[in-house]
Amino acid sequence: MDIETIMEVEGCEPLGNPSLEEVTAAVASLNGSGPSYCIIQDENGSFVQFLGSAESLTVEWHICGDDAEEHYIVGRDDDDETSVMICHSDGETEVFCSESLTATEAQPIGVAFLSNADLPVGLVVRDVSELFE
Repeated sequence: MDIETIMEVEGCEPLGNPSLEEVTAAVASLNGSGPSYCIIQDENGSFVQFLGSAESLTVEWHICGDDAEEHYIVGRDDDDETSVMICHSDGETEVFCSESLTATEAQPIGVAFLSNADLPVGLVVRDVSELFE
């Protein structure tokens, strides 16, 4: 059974069950002044959020399970913990340099979410669940 999803891009009407092409186009369209976010949420409450611009964005992956919720930031698999600011329409968000991705790097994350697949090779998650408790 397919899980229903909704994609919301800042300033646009929500789109039900977006295609892979619609997701990749939405992520590529992001810019710091708006639209600067794209959220894809499933019927269980899990979501992936892209925030920033096509040149520098951060990706959050939130998983809702039966007993708990998990919240992650996705990044490249390297040890660069230098901070960088992601600019968006509501201000700035601080992440590690390895978590500042381009749209090209981030688009496969949206595809993985829609496909219920693992993250692409070379990407890892940092658990930030305690920040949301």
